[in-house]
This record gives sequence, C-alpha cells and structure tokens, in this order.
Amino acid sequence: MAINLSVPMVYEDSYIQSLISMNETRKTDSLIYEIYGALREDIIGNMRPSILLKEVTAEELKEYIAVLHKNNISFNYVLNSTVTDGREYTSEGRNEIYHFIDKMINLGVDTFTLSSPYLMRFILRNFPGFKINASISNRIFETIYYRSD
Repeated sequence: MAINLSVPMVYEDSYIQSLISMNETRKTDSLIYEIYGALREDIIGNMRPSILLKEVTAEELKEYIAVLHKNNISFNYVLNSTVTDGREYTSEGRNEIYHFIDKMINLGVDTFTLSSPYLMRFILRNFPGFKINASISNRIFETIYYRSD
C-alpha cells in the first residue's frame, strides 16, 4: 500500500537533499510528494509562532521550490492563521492579499492550505483552478465525525 507524505519544510539544503534521496531510494510505492511551509512573516500568518520559523527571503523560497519541482515534489504554502486582522474587509486589504497570493504563485507555490473560508473563496475566484486545502485548524473531520443529527 502506497502512503504519500506531506512533510514540513526546514529551510536547509541538507534537509531537502535528504528528502530527495529518500524518494530516490525508497523500496516501496510510498514517497514524499509535498513539503509545506511558510515565510516567517506574511500577510496572513500560520499556526506556528513566527519566531520558530527560519528567516527566508522570497527569492530563497523560490530557489527551494525550484529544487523541489525538479525532483517532483510540490510546495504547499500554509496560510492557516485563524485570525486575519480584518484585512479582507477593506479594499486595501483585499488588494494586499491578492498581490501576496499572486507573488507566491509566481514563486512556484503549488497549493495553499487555508483556514479561512473567505480566503478559500477569494483564491478560487481570483485564481481559478488553483489548488487549496482546508487546514486541520478547521476541524472538519471532527465536525463531521462527531455530528449527531
């Protein structure tokens, strides 16, 4: 049985090379198909405290993503903060969000993991066909699993 893995990003060349090597030398059908991560600071944020994330520039992220793509591994950008500071309620904020998402897509991001239903609709409307995932912070499984009606 194949188990495809999505693993967290560690912005170090040796880490990425070890993941690539693991895929190349695997003895089963299982592989690492995706790495997820984020920049230390971005317009939305994610579930990890930014102090725990390594400082990486957008250009460095682009280079990491290029290496991953060259080795058939996609990059999933995590924008799953449950608080957006209300940016989506102003035209200026929506414009900032649009430009950030567009920039990330141009860097090579393949997928976004989101917790905000608004951001899900925003990306699907403004970037048709782009892949999104619902964040575990949405607790979708628990909501469905524990539903009693």
